[in-house]
Amino acid sequence: MALAKRSEFIIKIALFIGIAMFFSEAQATRVSRSLLQSSAIFDVTRFGAKGNGKLAVNEDGDPKNNVAFVRAWRKACDSAGPAKVVIPPGKFVISQVLFGGPCKNPNPIIELQGTVMACKDVSTYYSPGWFLFENVNGISITGSGTFEGQGVINWQNPDSKHLPPSLKINGAAKSAASSIQAIKAVNSKFKA
Repeated sequence: MALAKRSEFIIKIALFIGIAMFFSEAQATRVSRSLLQSSAIFDVTRFGAKGNGKLAVNEDGDPKNNVAFVRAWRKACDSAGPAKVVIPPGKFVISQVLFGGPCKNPNPIIELQGTVMACKDVSTYYSPGWFLFENVNGISITGSGTFEGQGVINWQNPDSKHLPPSLKINGAAKSAASSIQAIKAVNSKFKA
């Protein structure tokens, strides 16, 4: 009888340990999946960008929003895991900005929630395009935001030599999937 109770106790302990191990493994799997699915988020406002509809420059004469966008981009681009740059609601005025690669992150994301507005002064554009990606594979640009080129102001200006398109991707490998989804582009400086 004592042996039967002891065996029953051992079976209950083994069952308890087995259940505990199952739930611990399931929890560990959920945590691992969660970590794999989550991505590092780099909000441009945490790097100093202001969505106030004004072009502000720092002491070096560089547009502050450009500097903030590029700093956030570098963090996302240099991230070994999934990462994205978030441009939150607001009106962010920038001049020509270059997002350079190659990136450690195989699929960097730009999530545009607000409005990115081009600087009205076309002399700040040194080449065609004002939101440029260079040597970046697998870039995704998504969100419900808008690229506002403010081109109407420049269309009548006969002296404007550079009327850049809003968005340009150069040097991406043909095999690398890049995507642009759900964003709007209005008033491009380029007039067809």
